[in-house]
Amino acid sequence: KKNSGGILIIDYGYFEDKMKNTLQAIYNQKYSNVLKNIGKSDITHNINFNLFKKITKKIKGLKTLTTTQRNFLIKVGIKQRAEIISKNMPFLKKVDIYYRLKRLIDKKQMGNLFKVMFIKNDFIKSAHDVSLGGIITAISKMCIKGNKGFEFKKMNIFMNEIEYLFS
Repeated sequence: KKNSGGILIIDYGYFEDKMKNTLQAIYNQKYSNVLKNIGKSDITHNINFNLFKKITKKIKGLKTLTTTQRNFLIKVGIKQRAEIISKNMPFLKKVDIYYRLKRLIDKKQMGNLFKVMFIKNDFIKSAHDVSLGGIITAISKMCIKGNKGFEFKKMNIFMNEIEYLFS
């Protein structure tokens, strides 16, 4: 609460009020008995995002935004990003990208299975997708929206500055 940041949570979950028993195990990419293949299975459960929302409402100065992974990814420009990165790729690589994109946003696959929650302090006035114009464009737009300036320190990265700032 004392910081001006936020937290983005993306996970298996549901929005209903009623609590559910969602404990499950995955072994060899299939559902399995939780008590079998101990130590070899991925044991998980679905998060009740509505419960998180109720808890954050009790803390003054916090706001929550919730949606499905599908809506979130489409809103931040995943389709446009897929077009940009696949533009000069061979056909088979393009097919692979769009297959993966479909898996992430399809309502019958991960699109509705995963939920997204952004818990933020009231101080955050703007956020921007870096896939459309790069980090420098995103920061500039946020500064304009928030009537703020910024100081940018060069990072040691494995790509040139132009590519880092504008892609």
